[in-house]
Amino acid sequence: VIEDDKTSEGEVEVAADCGTKVENAVKNGSARKKLQLNLSENTLNQLLELQEKGLKIDELFNEFLQKRNQGIAEEKAEIEQEIAIKEQEKMANGEEVSRYVPRKVKEIVKKEFGTKCAVRNCEKNAEQIHRTKRFELTHSHNPYFMAPFCKAHHDIAHSIDERFLKMKGGK
Repeated sequence: VIEDDKTSEGEVEVAADCGTKVENAVKNGSARKKLQLNLSENTLNQLLELQEKGLKIDELFNEFLQKRNQGIAEEKAEIEQEIAIKEQEKMANGEEVSRYVPRKVKEIVKKEFGTKCAVRNCEKNAEQIHRTKRFELTHSHNPYFMAPFCKAHHDIAHSIDERFLKMKGGK
């Protein structure tokens, strides 16, 4: 099932059945969420043309996503190594590591997660990068332990952290 509706931006919203005949919906737990891909008319036409030629669009998308994920993983590993070396050098010289998140780390986090909150099913825009390992303990900007959160989820994460510390007899 493919529905074409022009939007004011000239984009085409596509609701695809993904070969599963789920009537424009993707099962998400007990809720159903409409699958919408905002594609330009040109992109949609190219995809339809490839499909008409017998190419499997789903396989093309899977290949693209695998390459994307592999590229992000490789870039993240390089950044992690580069950041770790710089942080170790600073600490060896008796310098403090700044809490400021380096530009490269911000960019790879955005590349991986996009501009929305990383919490599943949250559709709010991300406002802050959350460290899943406390900076006070690690003095590190390791991109493997960072995710973009909306303000609400960032506040929740820190309130849980504070309660945990109190239970353990800390702060």
